Amino acid sequence: MLNNSVLSPNSNHDDSIITETMVVAAIFPDLNAIWLLPYITSGKLKTKSPDKKPTEYDLTIIESEIEDGKISLDCLQLESYKDVPEEYLYNKEGERIPSAIERDRRYEIVKVAMSDEDKLFYPMHGKGVIAKVAEQFKVTRHNVQRYLNEYFRGGRHINSLIPKTGRHSSPPTVSYTHLRAHETRHDLV
Repeated sequence: MLNNSVLSPNSNHDDSIITETMVVAAIFPDLNAIWLLPYITSGKLKTKSPDKKPTEYDLTIIESEIEDGKISLDCLQLESYKDVPEEYLYNKEGERIPSAIERDRRYEIVKVAMSDEDKLFYPMHGKGVIAKVAEQFKVTRHNVQRYLNEYFRGGRHINSLIPKTGRHSSPPTVSYTHLRAHETRHDLV
């Protein structure tokens, strides 16, 4: 029921256990535990710590607050630039675009980190899963946690790992009208 969900505190109740919009990262019913992560990472309502680890909450309390109307429940949706069919991640020559290549690289890291979900959320003594994965893929622990958080915030969908901007994103598309406007402007000079 709660997987792939966004939980928001109801503004009519000031006594909710959560104080900001959260996404469900993991549920362990046998341990009566639910792990939540701040959902909003941009804009005026953004969380102060978008890359922190998910926080453990009592599952029974969360379910009770949903039932009492203190917390509202919504379905996760991918951002529009991530909610694309697989064929859109290839260029005209049939090669994967840079953002698809980066998505797949990040997904390999996430798959290894998620391979033992119990140890990811309940680490034992010694090196944690994130530290081991960071070492294996030669990335920082911060990046491993960031990729996991993006994955959780996207409902554990591979496309949630598509980068928004930066060195791994695809070049912006330019519309035909935009190209014609430049052509016309230059012709007038």
